[in-house]
Order: sequence, then structure tokens, then C-alpha cells
Amino acid sequence: MIKKMILLLCCVMLMSGCWDSRYLKDIQLIYSGAFDLEDDGRIRTTVSIPRADAGKDQQAQTRTVTALGNTTRQSRLHIDHEVSGRLDAAKTRVILISEDAAKTDVYSYLDVFYRDPRSPLNAKIAITSGRAEPYLKLKVENHPLVSEYLRDLIDASEQATIFPVTNIQFVCPILFDPGQDIILPYLNIREDSEDIHANQIALFNGRKYSGNLGTEEGTMLLLLMDKFKRRANFTVKVTDDKYPRLNNFITVQVVGIDRDLTVVEEAGTIHADINLTIKVNAVEYPEDGFTDREITVKLNEKLGKHFQEVANRTMMQLQEANCDALGIGLELMAYKRDVWLKNSNWKEVYPNIELHAHTKTEIVTHGIIN
Repeated sequence: MIKKMILLLCCVMLMSGCWDSRYLKDIQLIYSGAFDLEDDGRIRTTVSIPRADAGKDQQAQTRTVTALGNTTRQSRLHIDHEVSGRLDAAKTRVILISEDAAKTDVYSYLDVFYRDPRSPLNAKIAITSGRAEPYLKLKVENHPLVSEYLRDLIDASEQATIFPVTNIQFVCPILFDPGQDIILPYLNIREDSEDIHANQIALFNGRKYSGNLGTEEGTMLLLLMDKFKRRANFTVKVTDDKYPRLNNFITVQVVGIDRDLTVVEEAGTIHADINLTIKVNAVEYPEDGFTDREITVKLNEKLGKHFQEVANRTMMQLQEANCDALGIGLELMAYKRDVWLKNSNWKEVYPNIELHAHTKTEIVTHGIIN
């Protein structure tokens, strides 16, 4: 018995404990961060951190701290000098990068996260119209933490197939893939209020921001990429002569899609065709008439024509931005290796390939009205 006790005491003495533990009282958690590019090339980093003296004042639960540096790491170290305790980014929810900063090299602002084992790889990334710093200083009603508001806003847009589902971890491999480009949420502050508008997608040419898509084109891009989430809505004009005006429109909700991508080379030109069948539920159509098969067929044709126009317009904008978000190059790398090797200068070839969409629409339900 005594020998067992001695052995147990020796084991306890040799235990090292939690060598990497960090006490909350010694650190300052970063809830959200923003990066801006100054005119002289320096980086302005803004972070949102909790206030220890907030009390019951919800609007004062967080404070923002800003610092300049030659790199993102240096600017963050400068912020360290202005707060009590060491900054810790492990709980960061959202990273915002200004449009001007993203035009240079978006990876330069993310490199600091990939080199830290405690980085929040599930943090959302978004590009902002104008400077990113003001977004962290907004006072949002019923949302004491702007970081939570931004996160919820992006999550909701992802489920509505407005934004791509992405984060720091998902972005990294695509940034280094020569056959595909990233797309990110694009935010802007409405001029008539201080509300944030989350309805566009930022396009990238390699690691540089190169343009953006509107709501309808952005949702269509995600459908073309086979990235449909829980729901997606479109309002389409199907007639011109009805009164009141709203009777000329139908609002449909996507309930499912079938998508097929084909990439071939013909006469030295690469052709990419996407066949997309969109199944929808008619959620608003005052004219009704769905019991008449002929009316339903005509509506399907008009919706299909509209979606095809939107799809082709979307792909044209992708080529103008030199953004291969559809992964055409990736398809060639995987299944047409000989064609890919002949066109390894993909960024010069991609804007001139033939991109076409062929869409078909099926109204499968029309609410609870028979």
C-alpha cells in the first residue's frame, strides 16, 4: 500500500498541467476585426473587444480600438499596447476587409490567421463598400454586439442563397487553386440609414477583388455553382397589361435544382455549358389560374427565359471580372488534363471561352390555394 502511495505521489509531481492555458482575466477577446488600406500603404486594423466596465449599458458592451502598422500583425501589436491584457483572436466572429484593401491582395490580410494555431477558422469574411472601420462602430438597435449582428446577417443571407457559405478555412485552399476563384459576401451601408445592406457578392480574380454581383445575379451564380441552400426567391415580370401593376409579377421560391456542367474543347475553343433545372413554388401571383395547365406551361416558359437571361448575364459579368467562380479550370484539371496543360495560362484564356447556360423552370407547387 505504501509503495502504491509513493508511486502515485511521484506521478502527480511529474504531471506538467495545462501549459497552454490562458486565463480570461489576462486577455482581451477580439469579437470582430476590420482592415483598411491607408493612402501611404499602411494597414489600419480595427478590433471590437468587450468592455469590462459595461454594466447594464448594452450599447457600451464593446469598444473599438484602431492602430496603424506596416503589416496586419504589426498593427495588432500596436493595439496590444493600448488595451489591458493581451489580445486573443480565438473567438473572432467576423473579419471585414475594405474594397480598396481587397483590390491589392486579400491573402495578405489573412496570412496572420493561418499562421496562428489559435485562429478562428470558422470566422466569416466579408468585403465592405468603402472603409471597413465604420461597420464596427455602428449602433444597431436590439443588437448590443455589432459582431453578433454581422454574423447573424451573413448567416441569414447564406441560408437565403444570397451569400456563399464560406469562412477563413474554406477560402484558403481556393486562393491557391489556379483553376478556381473565391467569392465573398459584399456589404454596404445604406445612404438613407445606418443599416447594413447584405445583398451582393464580391468577385475575385486570383487574390484580388475585381467586381461584384447584384442580388439576382448573385443568387443565380450560387445556383449555377450548385450551392443552393434552404431557400432562394425571385420576383419576375410575366405580363405588361395587368392592373394594378403588381399583378404583372410572380414571386417564386426555389425548392430544388438539377445542375449539370459540361466542358469540352472544339476547334481550339473551350466551351462550358450549364444545364440548370429550377423547381419553384409560386408564393405570390394574384392572377392565379394554376388550375389551367396552359397558364402554368406559359409561366414556366417565361420564368425559364428570364432565368436564362439572368444566368447568361451573370456569366458575362464573371468573365468581365476574370473570376472563375464556377470552377471551369478545375473541371479541366480533373477531367481534361491535356486541354488544361495546353491552356495553363488560364487567366488569359478564361475571359475568352464560350460560357452558356440553358435553364428550365418547373412550377411544382403554388401554395395552399388550389
